[in-house]
Amino acid sequence: MKLNIAIKTDKETYQPGEMAKVTITTTDREGKPIDTRLSVAIVDEALTYLYDIIKEPIPYYYNKVLSSVNNYTNMKLLYQTLRVFVAGGEK
Repeated sequence: MKLNIAIKTDKETYQPGEMAKVTITTTDREGKPIDTRLSVAIVDEALTYLYDIIKEPIPYYYNKVLSSVNNYTNMKLLYQTLRVFVAGGEK
């Protein structure tokens, strides 16, 4: 069975965040309306350009951010200094 699909939008282009009104009409070979189940995906055109620059843009923008806490101390130096002082020695 051949299925004719016509897609019509209320505007030629949309700005980010704008609502899009999409009308989809499906007809059979003779032009009679036919009940169908369809799926539609709308993608920002800018994302298609990213695929040329960044081959995997999704991990690029949603990568894990590592964090760490470093602890630095001079306790070893302080201990050696106190040991010399308590022992009554001089350097």
